[in-house]
Amino acid sequence: MKPRVVLLMVLGIILGPVYYGYCVYFSGRGGETIAMSDRAERWVAPDGAILRFTGGLGYKPVSLALAPEMNRVSLRLGFELPAQSQAVELQYQATLFEREHALLQRPIRVALAPGRAQSADIGPLEIPYAGDYLFVLEEVGRFTAVPGVSLLVVEKVQAPNMPVVWTGLTLLVVALVIQLHALWTAQAGRPGRRP
Repeated sequence: MKPRVVLLMVLGIILGPVYYGYCVYFSGRGGETIAMSDRAERWVAPDGAILRFTGGLGYKPVSLALAPEMNRVSLRLGFELPAQSQAVELQYQATLFEREHALLQRPIRVALAPGRAQSADIGPLEIPYAGDYLFVLEEVGRFTAVPGVSLLVVEKVQAPNMPVVWTGLTLLVVALVIQLHALWTAQAGRPGRRP
């Protein structure tokens, strides 16, 4: 492989997937980790509303004090099965309420192995104004194994500069085209082959 192709690939990987992954998954700072352990078919929200979960169980709703100064905010859920459990695939529905309005709603699917932790990020999202928001995590279906679940609010998550990401992906495509062309030319130039 020619040095210029290697250089294009390295630059493409750094400016594309690495930069994007850093912004979305590793930037920002986390606060307190909240353990979510209590599950029931219904809960009373802090405002007195009753939340019912007909398809499964819901974790006890968590009240979060969020403000625009924290933008962009990501909610990171951590899952861990006890070591004696069997591997499972679980589904959840995560919702962040701004009063009675669902500000963010996202399905989550996690494949868990015993004794191994896995995380799922919800967001990032922009908080419109300061206040108490309600986070609700609902099981989809009845679970045979119940993992330990934790919630971490990550603030100041960087937004990736998409022109930089697209430039990186373009460099990767150019490097791939150059490499494929070089392979095709070398294959066509072998004795016994037609050009």
